[in-house]
Amino acid sequence: MGRRFVVTGAPCSGKTTLINELGRRGFYIVRESARRVLDLNPHMRHSSATIGDRDLLQRNILALQLEEERKIPPDRTAFLDSGIHSGIAYCEAVGLEPHESLLAACEKNRYDGVFVLDRLPVYENDSVRQQSSEEAQKLHELLYVVYARFGHKPMRVPVMPVKERADFVESCVGL
Repeated sequence: MGRRFVVTGAPCSGKTTLINELGRRGFYIVRESARRVLDLNPHMRHSSATIGDRDLLQRNILALQLEEERKIPPDRTAFLDSGIHSGIAYCEAVGLEPHESLLAACEKNRYDGVFVLDRLPVYENDSVRQQSSEEAQKLHELLYVVYARFGHKPMRVPVMPVKERADFVESCVGL
């Protein structure tokens, strides 16, 4: 029976790099839904986006995430570049109310493990990553709180070279 593990963390913590390494090792991976949705809807990246836009953004990210998770073959171990619960942490970090569909999905969905990556020493913004370093730190802390609120036991992944991080994650899940 396959298992699903979330790799999450603040922006610029190495999530995608670790996910790519786990994919190279033969694991099924799910790319970050939020980045994919934001790449298709650049106007929603900015603080000038309306509440309605942000509500729609949350629902679109959730829909894509759930669709991608349904595609995971039942016999494969999968690593996800963030999980649905990460959306609540993002909302709380910026003072938004999470959409009711997001809350309901978090109540229903459970992962076999959650890994929160420590922040890397260098923080860089890009077209999607717009938070300040202080906002990224707040999000980092909220990820632990939100996943625990929904019954998960997030595990801290310290900063180390990507291959060592992947070895660490594999050893924690018994692979």
